[in-house]
Amino acid sequence: MPKPQSTVPALPRFFVPGLPAAEGALVRAARLWFRRRPHAAQVLPVIREMLLGAGLPEAAPMPLAAFLGAFAAARQPLRALPIDHDAIGDDERTLLAALTALQHYRHDEAAALLDRWLPIVPLCLALESGGELTRLLWDAGIALNIPPHPHVLAAAE
Repeated sequence: MPKPQSTVPALPRFFVPGLPAAEGALVRAARLWFRRRPHAAQVLPVIREMLLGAGLPEAAPMPLAAFLGAFAAARQPLRALPIDHDAIGDDERTLLAALTALQHYRHDEAAALLDRWLPIVPLCLALESGGELTRLLWDAGIALNIPPHPHVLAAAE
């Protein structure tokens, strides 16, 4: 099976409307999850419909929920912007960059990006569930292509 190709160049993107549908849905899902804590499980049906509407595989919501659920043990809160906000926040971009790294088998980079929030056990859960999510996306022909901010990479090294 040929590798899926990203539909956009690997340039910095800061606005949800400029993202492919799958990446935009992942940003909006993370925003719903983190802004509804501690009632995040109540938004799972909405997140599921949002993901399926953007063309993500039917199995994608569960590993995404496990990935985001790992952040219940976060050292510091992840800052999520309101769902209708066009700009992408630094924390949201870092999550997408970590998923991109996982999809391209750069696990050390993903771990370094997520380490600022997560202790070791939740970090392992996030890496495993994020890896499962990105494999599902890859198998569906969805390639993530979000590079982290340069200052985030520098801080992670």
